[in-house]
Amino acid sequence: GGVWFSGTLKDDSTTPQPVVAADLSINPQNGGSTYNENLSRPDGTFGIMVRSGEAFQLNIKTARTGPLVDWQQGYGPYSSDTNIGTITLGHAGFVTGTVKDENAAPLSDVGMATIHATSGSWLSNTNTCSDGSYILKVPSAGTTIPVHVTTAFWNDPRPLATQVYNNKIFLCEGNVVDVSNTSTVSGINFTLHPGGSVSGQVTYYPGTTPVPNVNVQVDDGNSHNCALGGWPPTDSSGNYQFDHLPIMGSRFWVGNQPGGYSKGSYLNKIYPDYTPVTPVADNLTSGINIPLWTAQSPRPVPNGTGGTQAGKVTKLNSDASQITATWDVTTCRPPGNANYSALVGVGSGLASYQLVGSLCNIGISGTYTGYMPPVPSGERFLWWVLVETGGSGQTESSWGKNSAGQERNGSNASNQCQNIYKDTSQTCP
Repeated sequence: GGVWFSGTLKDDSTTPQPVVAADLSINPQNGGSTYNENLSRPDGTFGIMVRSGEAFQLNIKTARTGPLVDWQQGYGPYSSDTNIGTITLGHAGFVTGTVKDENAAPLSDVGMATIHATSGSWLSNTNTCSDGSYILKVPSAGTTIPVHVTTAFWNDPRPLATQVYNNKIFLCEGNVVDVSNTSTVSGINFTLHPGGSVSGQVTYYPGTTPVPNVNVQVDDGNSHNCALGGWPPTDSSGNYQFDHLPIMGSRFWVGNQPGGYSKGSYLNKIYPDYTPVTPVADNLTSGINIPLWTAQSPRPVPNGTGGTQAGKVTKLNSDASQITATWDVTTCRPPGNANYSALVGVGSGLASYQLVGSLCNIGISGTYTGYMPPVPSGERFLWWVLVETGGSGQTESSWGKNSAGQERNGSNASNQCQNIYKDTSQTCP
């Protein structure tokens, strides 16, 4: 059931030279273990048996400290013997450093990788040596390659948190290391901190129907261009588990929810709202379950003049920086996956609806006691508008109508509380 797959390896020098004794391995392209391996010959040619009718990935590795980059590419499927001609391996630059724990003890066999800082593609990987040192090859090809260097922990059970150089958490925010031509960039060192694990299940709400093959994301509750977690996706029972998480208050949410469902967040919240979970060092925190609600746009809030309870604000101290607010939540009760937020402005900005802040996620009870921004010097009063938020993720409801019957601030969202959309299509009795 096999076919003979062959070719020739050469380097990218002006006068291409054969690549001798490179290690070639084969594994299924759709995932799976290596099932065949061979070395290139003294003239750079190679031959290796692959499975007939099955696409495969060819992996080529040269000496770890050698001048040529490692290489991989998918081929096939083939039903007969195939020679694919010449494969050219480029010359490499190098990143070197050490990995230690908080007690400055070297950490061996830690997975390390470089990722292209612009495209995000994975370029090379290795493991640390017994003294904690590592050498990563980076393709240079005569240019400067910007990379992020990160720990990767290939199936590693040690309770250490993932880290990106220089002491960063999120991969896309790590310090960029520029590898120029075939140079060696040294001193890219890591001190790793304890990490924890978190597991849970993603289901459709209400009920326990699992949601398979979605990606749970992890961040610190702030806006980032990338997140932790994400891979592997939930299994057929909707379960996920992430290891090597930093010990920080974290938001767990689903980023690629099925159509018609919300971006669910742990404890019945909708992204960006969240209940923080702090992993415990060297422990598994289980039960961090995420329900996906049917997406509902947030509805307008009653105008505060009547209903079951008229809107009211009482100051608790002389400058009104502490208040108690009550409002009607019965006349047009929000769906369970929504929340209320208050948008705050100053008197001089009332005509243009200029905001100076907000009170985010103040619940759905109809009562809020807490902080209110103080009235700035030169201003006589603050005004605020109550909106429903989060029903379909990053969306707020109408701000209500002005005296001319027009939507306050038009279709423009507040950009407060991470809401960048405004939905004015919903009505409320």
